Amino acid sequence: MNDKGFKWNITQKLFLYLFLSSVVPLVFLGLLSYYESKSILKNEMNLASSQLIEEKKKYLEVIMGEVENLIANISSIEDIKDVLLKGDQSSNDFDRLATQAKIGYILSGYTNLKGLVSIDIYAMSGDHYHVGDTLDVQDINLKEKVEVIEEIQKAKEPFVWLGIEDNINLKSKNKKVIMAGKLLEFNDKTTLSAKKVGFIIINYDLDVFYQHFNSSNYSTSYMIIDRENRIVFHPDKEKIGSVVSSSLLNKFGNQMGILLERIDKQDIIVTYDKLSSKSWTMIALNPLRNVT
Repeated sequence: MNDKGFKWNITQKLFLYLFLSSVVPLVFLGLLSYYESKSILKNEMNLASSQLIEEKKKYLEVIMGEVENLIANISSIEDIKDVLLKGDQSSNDFDRLATQAKIGYILSGYTNLKGLVSIDIYAMSGDHYHVGDTLDVQDINLKEKVEVIEEIQKAKEPFVWLGIEDNINLKSKNKKVIMAGKLLEFNDKTTLSAKKVGFIIINYDLDVFYQHFNSSNYSTSYMIIDRENRIVFHPDKEKIGSVVSSSLLNKFGNQMGILLERIDKQDIIVTYDKLSSKSWTMIALNPLRNVT
């Protein structure tokens, strides 16, 4: 029995030696390779997310630039300036309608921008000049109009990108629009001071905006949020218009960055980039499980 017990101990020792000398190093190398590969994949994913955001950011700036050029061109038209500066001083309905028709004709020359729903000019005198998807502009959302004009007046930037808003024109088929606006001021040559004469508001089609950015060529999910933290673009249309949690956005520190967050019971790698001049943010979302 002693010999058999001794042989068994030798077998155990041999097995342990073989295990330690061959299996353990392989396990260690395997784990090391796993974590190294995970780190490389994570870095690649972060790089891909950053490149995607940069690409979409440039595209968004092109779209915004087209709208801003449209606003700048309209606000520089002398005939519109004259009407807004003087107010509608027409003594009869015919002259008033003639003025409306003249401004409408001028504005109609700027309606070739893809995605444009309407152009609205609100004079300080209360007059409303409109061209767009509806001719009936008598029925407007007064509350929305007041709130939008207040936001435009408070803004420090020359072009205000309000984001998703209720369409002021209630007869429009587009109940929700992406809205941009500008305070119209003209220099008084006598006093050399700027005088507020009205506001120009551009309404942009949400569906056209979605088509611009929706693509199945990317594994990364991304979204665009406006100045009020509302989702302007998301691959899931049902989420457009909803508000992003402030608890997440408050963690966004600098102009751009990457962080790991728990969202909808998943660990998500969040890459973000802020459009500081527009107060909008681009966000890319990658589930951590794609790496692990």
